[in-house]
Amino acid sequence: MDKITIVTAFFDINRAEFKGYNRSVENYFNYFERWAEIKNDLIFFCENKDYANKVLEIRNKFGLKEKTKTVVLSSLIDIDKPLYEKLVNIEKDTYFQNFRLKKQNPENKATYNFVMYSKFYCIYQASLLAKDTQLVWLDFGFEHGGETFKGEHPYDFEWIHDFGDKINLFYKTEITTIPIFEIIRTLSPDCIMGCLFTCPIEKAKILWDIMQTCYHNLADIGLMDDDQVLLLLAYRLNIDKFTLHKSSWFLPIKEFGNKNLQLIEHKQTFFNKFKNILKKFLLKK
Repeated sequence: MDKITIVTAFFDINRAEFKGYNRSVENYFNYFERWAEIKNDLIFFCENKDYANKVLEIRNKFGLKEKTKTVVLSSLIDIDKPLYEKLVNIEKDTYFQNFRLKKQNPENKATYNFVMYSKFYCIYQASLLAKDTQLVWLDFGFEHGGETFKGEHPYDFEWIHDFGDKINLFYKTEITTIPIFEIIRTLSPDCIMGCLFTCPIEKAKILWDIMQTCYHNLADIGLMDDDQVLLLLAYRLNIDKFTLHKSSWFLPIKEFGNKNLQLIEHKQTFFNKFKNILKKFLLKK
């Protein structure tokens, strides 16, 4: 079974001001505190020393400070300044604005898409620091503070699992054959999840190279989107590098090594049932 190092990051892009998608810095740290008890080594990236200290403080509550590394970047944009400038120009481009059907989504913002891109840089940098054989990305706001699993301390365990020698991605709906440009135009369907993916430590540079190529190539034709769409593009272009698993939001952590996690039962409204049936029907067309 593989030992796992968890990789996560938080970069403040003023999400509290995102109309309809707003989350404060306090929200994110509350979300993190929910899962920070996990016993694995953890590497955290940010560009604010206060945030690094806050993560160490939270992990120390669980006796895990010694299993936590923090990396404070001097500038998020310096990860790839040429790409950031491309994304900023796309955000301002009238053709792109008119191309998108949904005008208020975060995926229309350069800073949001760039933060999603930074995940793959962080995974690569973590591979230079970690001693375990497997890296697992978890979003800093993973599980949104208790949306999926029961109990006050559901993450009181060490995650160990054999993920094999490929990059593992998890998808919620069926893998679509819809062209990437049409997914970007409509901002649907959500397919591959970005909240959690795994990467053998020796494949982290390969993943970073693949994602750099995908993001830049898309930007060069005047389009941008978040990590979910870019991971789908990466998979289509590099099928041999990835293993796909059917799952749902946040569930891979339960389904791949932690069966004892207990799900919260959510009652499905008639509207949501109808919406899910309609989605399945449209995906088949």
